[in-house]
Amino acid sequence: MNVWSCFSARIVLWMLINVTTTRQLKLPSNAAWNQNGTTVAGDKKGNAGSALSQLTEPVDIYITNNDILYIGDTYNHRILLVHLNSWTNNSAIGSGPGPGSNQLNGPRGVFVFNASLYVLDTSNYRVQKMTLDGSNVTTVAHIPRPGTGQGDPLYLYVTNEGNIYVSERWGHCIWLFFPNSTTGHIIAGQTRQKGSNNDQFDEPYGIFVNDVGTMYIADRKNHRIMKWSTGDSHGVRVAGDGTLGDTPKQLNEPTQVIVDTNEYMYITEAGYRARVVRWLVGSTWGVCIVACTRSSGIEATQLSQPHSLAFDRHGSLYVTDWANHRVQKFQILDYSLSFNEPVIPPNSTWSVCGITFANQTSIGSSPRGIFIDHRDTVYVADHTHRRVLVWSEKDNNHHQISVGNLFDHTTLFVTVNGDIYVENGDQAGRIEKWRPGATSGELVVTFPGNCFGL
Repeated sequence: MNVWSCFSARIVLWMLINVTTTRQLKLPSNAAWNQNGTTVAGDKKGNAGSALSQLTEPVDIYITNNDILYIGDTYNHRILLVHLNSWTNNSAIGSGPGPGSNQLNGPRGVFVFNASLYVLDTSNYRVQKMTLDGSNVTTVAHIPRPGTGQGDPLYLYVTNEGNIYVSERWGHCIWLFFPNSTTGHIIAGQTRQKGSNNDQFDEPYGIFVNDVGTMYIADRKNHRIMKWSTGDSHGVRVAGDGTLGDTPKQLNEPTQVIVDTNEYMYITEAGYRARVVRWLVGSTWGVCIVACTRSSGIEATQLSQPHSLAFDRHGSLYVTDWANHRVQKFQILDYSLSFNEPVIPPNSTWSVCGITFANQTSIGSSPRGIFIDHRDTVYVADHTHRRVLVWSEKDNNHHQISVGNLFDHTTLFVTVNGDIYVENGDQAGRIEKWRPGATSGELVVTFPGNCFGL
């Protein structure tokens, strides 16, 4: 917080500068974002360039508490600074390309800790530490030059202790550098051979480290997020089933992950669906939160190979739109529930012939409640088998969610973040909320008798 003091007949405001900023994000469990993104850096039409209003294949971003956006503008060999309250006041750090202390060569990862900027200077195989305006540069980590088929450090993370984590894409490993030492050691993926075992990676990208030292790693070509506890020789898959796809159970080339205090993971997917998903640790499926059009593109609702994400202090979401050479902002919404109320003209008509997309084979003999969310995902309550069936938009194959016992005539309601509300069949009037991936429901409210509408 800021500090006020009074002395010598004057009042002085001591502004808090950006000090330790690696604490975990705290977002409401029902947070939702505007689906129309706003371009805050780069050309909104997707044109690359070297002017201060342009970017060329940006990779990583970081936002400070005073709303300054730092961007790893890789192929302009600089870090671009954008004041989010004044987008025209941009500046740049780096006079590269080159190996000099004031130069950068293909920088990708950026991080701010204790009023210092850390830059992963990829093609120079080093991490540079400097003041927030780019002065007083020192080298704090040397990444070993690669052997054949290895190298290409991509992302970095700095913990509250000053430990530096670096992902090496083609070396398929994670490096750790302790404070006051420029020499690191490999702590995950020790063989440096790509693979899909729990002790291997296939092109690791973004890293997140929580307050107890647990790593979350976006394992891009294995289409999964790996959770790696301190001292372990192998990780645990916590998102994605390890196969390429865009069903709720799959990830499509994940590139970055951020974990909030509620253990929700926010993940960018750079594959052909190009989206951001939200996934609870321990869940078997995730929910798309922005860029949910099921295709990449240049429109305000689309992304193309997103590589990183960050949140500002208000909870709005920023994404590096790598192939569109821009950074997009998705404003956090003041409301969280989707009532899915379309505006229907009074003269609307419908076809007299319906199209069957699910029959008794898939939904049983007596399905009851049905809900369609704002992404056209269909939810059906199947009380006979104690489950909710889910069809994503344009997907004829469903997946199922076990939700315990259901009241025979229950309806259901689904919020934007995927929470499902149903009536439990064991007790009349008991309304429960089932979070994504949960194994039990949470009591919300009880009524004297059964409910026939939610």
